[in-house]
Parts: sequence; C-alpha cells; structure tokens
Amino acid sequence: MKKILIIEDNARDYIKISNYLKEEFSEIEIYPRNEAENSELKKNIKALFSPQTSKKEAAERYIAKLALNTYDGIILDYLLDTNLKYLNGITVYKLLNLSINALVLTKYTAAEFTDIENEIKENYLSNNIKAIQKGTGQLTDRQKKEYTKNINIHLFKEPTENELPLIVILTALNVEFQAVRSHLKNVKTFQKNGVYYDEGIFVHDGLNIARIITRECGNKTSATAQETEKAINNFDPECMFYVGIAGSRKPNDFTIGDVIIAEKIYSYEGGKATKGALKSRPDAETLSTSILEIAKQERRGMEWRKLIVGDFSEEPKADIGIIATGNQLIEDVGSEVGKTIENHYNDTSAVEMEGFSFAMTAKRQPGKNIEIAVIRGISDILKQGNENENENENDRRPTHAKVLASSTAAAFTFWIIFKKNFKN
Repeated sequence: MKKILIIEDNARDYIKISNYLKEEFSEIEIYPRNEAENSELKKNIKALFSPQTSKKEAAERYIAKLALNTYDGIILDYLLDTNLKYLNGITVYKLLNLSINALVLTKYTAAEFTDIENEIKENYLSNNIKAIQKGTGQLTDRQKKEYTKNINIHLFKEPTENELPLIVILTALNVEFQAVRSHLKNVKTFQKNGVYYDEGIFVHDGLNIARIITRECGNKTSATAQETEKAINNFDPECMFYVGIAGSRKPNDFTIGDVIIAEKIYSYEGGKATKGALKSRPDAETLSTSILEIAKQERRGMEWRKLIVGDFSEEPKADIGIIATGNQLIEDVGSEVGKTIENHYNDTSAVEMEGFSFAMTAKRQPGKNIEIAVIRGISDILKQGNENENENENDRRPTHAKVLASSTAAAFTFWIIFKKNFKN
C-alpha cells in the first residue's frame, strides 16, 4: 500500500488530484482523505505562519500527529495562497522538516508554469524535491502519462522499463529457457548482431523488478564461452546468470528438484594424461560474493518456492555447493570421469557442462565488472557405487525431472533477482 500526502489550497483541485490518484494507482492511501480534512490541514498550515504563539503551537501539535514523514511521497501545490507570496509548497515543505520525495505542482498556464519552473530549478531543487508538474486541470493523455511517470519515479521510486536493472540469463536447453521465459511479462524476440534473444520484464507483487534478456545457448563449453562474450558485448549487463539442470553426485545433499547455487566451479578435464592415470591440474572459478551472500540468506527460507511454475509434489530446498564442469555427460560415479572427480574434486556436489566456461568468460572481459552466478536444479542422480543394477532407474531420473529442475532453478534465480534489486 502506497501512501501519498497532498498539500493543496484549492478544494476543487484537491478533488481532481485525489480522484486522479485513485484512478491511476490501485493500492494507494491518500491524506487528506476528504474535503473536510483538506480544509483542516490547510487551516493548520496557514496557522504555522501566525504571529499568535498559541495558534502556532496548536497547529504544530496537530501536524505532528499526522506523522507526515511516514508517507511515500508528497504532492505540493506551489502557490498555496496567491495573497501570501511567501506561503508556497516548498516553504511549507521545509518548515515541516519533511524528508519524503516531493512532486511540485504549478499553475496550469504555460507562461506561469515556465516562470515558476525556472524559479524552482534555480532555487529549490534538492534530493527530495526532484519533479515539477503542470497544474491540476483536465489532463490530456500525454500529460497524464507524464504525471504518472513522475509519481512512479519520484514518489514511489519505481523506475520506467528502460531504467530497470539489465540482467542476462543464459541457458543450455530449451526446457531451461522456457522455465526462465515463463517469469517474464511483455516478452519480445529480437535480433542483435545476428543473434536472437528474448527480452521481458520481471514483475513481482505488481512491481517492475528488472529487465531480463535471455537466450538458449546449447550445451557445449565452446558455445557457452561464445554466447557469454556476445551477450556481454551486446548488452553490457550489470548481472548475468547461467541457469539450468545438473546431476547430483551426493544425493543426501541434493536430490531431484533441489537447487544448487555454485560458490565454486571446477573444470575437471584439465590435467596431464600419463600411461597409468590422469594427473589432474585443477582449474576453478569462483562466483560473485554479493549474489552468494543473498543466496546464503534466502536458502534458509521457503518463500522462493512460490515462484515455482508448475504443479509438482516435491518440496525442493536450495543450498550452496560446488559444481564440476566438463564436456562429458556423466552417468555413473564409477565411470572413468566419475573416478577422476572422486579422486581430485571430491567436494563436488553436482556436475554439468557449461558453468565453468560461462564464469571464466564473464570474469575475463576487460573493463567489465559483471556480477555472475550459476544456479542449477537437480534433474538426476548419478548412479552410485553401491547401487543394485536392478534398481529402478526412474528413481534417479524421473520423467518429469528436467521440467521440475528447470522450474526450481529459474524460481530461485528470480527470487535472488527480486531480493537483490527490490528496495523497500
């Protein structure tokens, strides 16, 4: 619920402003709530300038009870009294010691607006007094759009779409891409330097949170590196995520549908092949601390689950872990690659094929300081050494697992984006 304060001398204009706000914004609390309260507020504001001490003190007590600084913003009539030139909205704003954002209204005629606009810009603009709006007459569609924009930006502090944080989310597979895309509004497909992307707005609880650009890249490390570099050069995002599915090495820690947020990613294929064995030469990338800190906090709660798209019976959890990346699809912890990971990267919780290449490429772009994260949903469990050959493979890889894992990974990703970018 947004709270707006109105200080307006003219009763007719107060009604126009109040009606406009109620029409444009669904959840809003306005004070004064009616003409009688507007008249009472106006009377007490004028009494603040009274030479009579008792009258002035009574007005101060009345206004103190209103707790005006608890409002989200204030709409100020600049000319509160044409007979008292010193009594204008900005004078009252300062006298009341307000710190909330203000939108200043002037008279409607073009000449008066220009004169007062110049005066305000020259003498009164501050961190809180940022916007100047033409008066309260019958608004044209264009003026109404500008008025709404000013209220959103300067009072509610809600940016326009072009002012939203720009975030790129890359995926390897179509099922992962569709899970990401399902969270976006006003989606459009466009081409940039020969590459197709989808763009949309992430909206949560009625608020625009971020502008998202997403692309399905394919599941090879070389393709991941190329697509990551292209996205950075094309959009210069402030934040990037690689989102998708992974296989769990440790089913007691991560099972089907769970989300793993990588704190470190190994490239398990680096090493020297000798006659007897592979002598590993570990290579690893770490992810952005700022995102990991949010993830560490949010993994403890279950609020993020409300963003899961789809009807699933599982109750997934999210946690921090270590991921190993390579070009091979690993089915069994006892395979040759599985043994390499066991012997040299034993703290690995999950395996996949793109995360290391994404992280390495993003971090090595000159002159960039992009926050990055790799978030995976568990779609299958690697065959364990003690597993009976006759055990049902469907327990390790249920038929709906890819859709579930893609959905949970996307849900936690967008929850992180919400927590990172929404300011109360």
